[in-house]
Amino acid sequence: MQFSNLHLMHAQQNRDTKLECYNKETIAKITQAELMH
Repeated sequence: MQFSNLHLMHAQQNRDTKLECYNKETIAKITQAELMH
């Protein structure tokens, strides 16, 4: 039980990190696009 809870928590953290990276990339692209205009 303990192990599966830790595993779930870890998976959640991984998802959050990936989402954060994705958001940063998206923001960077949008910023670049705005600077181009």
